[in-house]
Amino acid sequence: MPAGPPVTALRRLWQPCRFSKSLAAIVAAILLVGCSQDEAIVVETVPKDEAARTDALKPKPPSDRMLAAIVPHGGTAFFFKLTGSIDEVAELRPEFLNLLKSVTFENGQPQWVLPSGWTQSAGTGMRIATITVPGDSANELSVTSLTAPDGDLAAYRLENVNRWRKQMGLSPIDADRLETAEDPRGEIFTFKLANGTDVTLVDFAGHFEGGMMAPFAGQAGSG
Repeated sequence: MPAGPPVTALRRLWQPCRFSKSLAAIVAAILLVGCSQDEAIVVETVPKDEAARTDALKPKPPSDRMLAAIVPHGGTAFFFKLTGSIDEVAELRPEFLNLLKSVTFENGQPQWVLPSGWTQSAGTGMRIATITVPGDSANELSVTSLTAPDGDLAAYRLENVNRWRKQMGLSPIDADRLETAEDPRGEIFTFKLANGTDVTLVDFAGHFEGGMMAPFAGQAGSG
């Protein structure tokens, strides 16, 4: 029986195999660690146009403010409106209210007391007067008149209040909120003049979109 290879030779042949297996195990471990690290690092890039759209959807703080009132008398409704920046209108609010509360009627036409420094000029068409407020901004208070509907004025007031809200970029409200004794947002008020006339006053903050939308005229016989 021929003699086999010496034991020492077999050990030498086996050592490269063990080294190759060890090397393969090390390489596999490195690859696994590398994959885990790659999976842990996630980088997301938001396109510039998408970021711009996201910013555009964010609500912007109000920049403008509107004070407006509906004063019905007989078959006519008179509208007083003042708009401007939030800070400007905030300063003018007390004088606007004083002017509004001073309104009386003579031969069916409203009369009022101008605050100190305010000037008035005659209007044309629906506008019966333009009241100029002193200052660099030259804010104007417009006074217009239109025929009011017979009977209940609730729907008429709601239409005009929502018209003003649209001008300020605000969503419309429903009749329940308009008729609430105390508006939860502090934007709508009602009070009586000395002669008992009910006045609807609104104080809206938003973004004035301009527009020459005229007050809604009442329809004869409408409720």
